[in-house]
Amino acid sequence: MIEQIIDAIAARLRTITGLRVFDYMPDNIAPPAAIVQLPRNIDFDLTFGRGADLMMIPVLVLVAKVSDRASYNNLARYLALEGATSIKGAIDGNLGGVVNDATVTRASGIGSYPVGGVDFMGATFETQLVV
Repeated sequence: MIEQIIDAIAARLRTITGLRVFDYMPDNIAPPAAIVQLPRNIDFDLTFGRGADLMMIPVLVLVAKVSDRASYNNLARYLALEGATSIKGAIDGNLGGVVNDATVTRASGIGSYPVGGVDFMGATFETQLVV
């Protein structure tokens, strides 16, 4: 089930033109890139009788080297609340029947992320899922 959820989030992110999407942490990246990670936490049995679980899946988005002058503007496009490059806009909703509801609730950790010896500007998008 978790693999299907990660695949569904990745499929939504692939609708953003030019964004490379991974369902694992690659050794090296060519930004802009989104990495859909394993759940940060899972709260089981929110309702009686296995009615629903709550899961938080982080999506790391990396846009450019921190030293790149345009990195702040590039990240701002993905942080937008809506529009063609909005991470929130791409993910929010029913993920093709895989989950009842997906909502990007927070963008955190806005700053530098080291990958393959390079510091990239990025942010982690917390995605809350009702399963």
